[in-house]
Amino acid sequence: MKHSSRFRISDKKILIGMGIIFGIILITVFFNINRLSRLYFVITLFEPDRIVENFRSMGERMNSREVKAGDKTFIFQRRPRALPESYVFNGQKKSVRKFMEHTGTTGMIVIRDNAILFEEYYQGNTDKSKAISWSVAKSFISALMGIAVAEGHIKDIMDPVTKYVPFLKGSGYEGVPIKHVLQMSSGIRFNEDYAAFNSDINR
Repeated sequence: MKHSSRFRISDKKILIGMGIIFGIILITVFFNINRLSRLYFVITLFEPDRIVENFRSMGERMNSREVKAGDKTFIFQRRPRALPESYVFNGQKKSVRKFMEHTGTTGMIVIRDNAILFEEYYQGNTDKSKAISWSVAKSFISALMGIAVAEGHIKDIMDPVTKYVPFLKGSGYEGVPIKHVLQMSSGIRFNEDYAAFNSDINR
């Protein structure tokens, strides 16, 4: 009986201990649910069956800020034309549609002389869908920087970035010219490997 009693007491302590650990885990998850959700989103960002939805919902899933259109907007004319059925690459005739399927294209727009000649969307995307721009943003930033210089908001692209973004003082960007940042030659070490759990982009 003594052995049985000791066993029951020991067993009860184990259950209490497991309950406390489980409770701590639940509390931790509860207070970090948003961070854990974003982490899972990043880890599965390029999964083949999720990539299209991930790319168009990134603004809702990650920290983002909406940039509203200005008072003056440019309206493109429309001169619809059919997309060519084929193209020639390395002397071989290729199907345009098969190329778009092979590359996972979600949308295509052809613009010439301020007119939209062709516009179509695929894989659930529409003309209202948003998509992560990736390095296309470099072109936007380049244009905006040119406008900022032309309008006098930025005096010289050789100015240090901290002159305009003071909170970067004390970081690796202190003293780095705007031009070097624009050219991605700031000298800052940054690991953009999405497959590496502890890379800078994932952290």
